[in-house]
Amino acid sequence: GVERPKLTLLPFLMRAMVKAIADQPNLNSLFDDEAGIIHQHGGINIGIAAQTPTGLVVPVVKHAEARDIWECGAEIIRLA
Repeated sequence: GVERPKLTLLPFLMRAMVKAIADQPNLNSLFDDEAGIIHQHGGINIGIAAQTPTGLVVPVVKHAEARDIWECGAEIIRLA
């Protein structure tokens, strides 16, 4: 079979966030105060704070809505 990464809690949390945002799309939007409109983002990009020897970094898993739990886990490992 295909070798899959060990899953931590993080990919499960990411998938829960994706589902919540799908149910409440305003969570993934930006209010333009000057124009008075709400801009909805097309994709769901999730930043993950990580402490490194050089300081705090926030790698971003792009288009998390298009990834399953295993792909989220693999992308977290790749970015970390």
